Amino acid sequence: MGGLRLSIDEEIPFDKGDKLTLTNVSSANNTISSSHIELEIGWGMMQPENNRLFLGCRFTLLPEDSREAFSNIIRDELSKK
Repeated sequence: MGGLRLSIDEEIPFDKGDKLTLTNVSSANNTISSSHIELEIGWGMMQPENNRLFLGCRFTLLPEDSREAFSNIIRDELSKK
């Protein structure tokens, strides 16, 4: 598993190579992971029409339980198509 894309509703200055740590990942009803997941920003793009920032990130530390949780989500979504 290589990474993920994030979007945020405000312009925050991030640069390629900056590090982020996700401390909790959840969906509407479930906690997907409460492990610390480390990411490195690979690219960023501001969408001025709606003041939304998109970031492409790669995993630098993805604990096994988080890897399994993300894999299950991807598998479930792909099975719907």
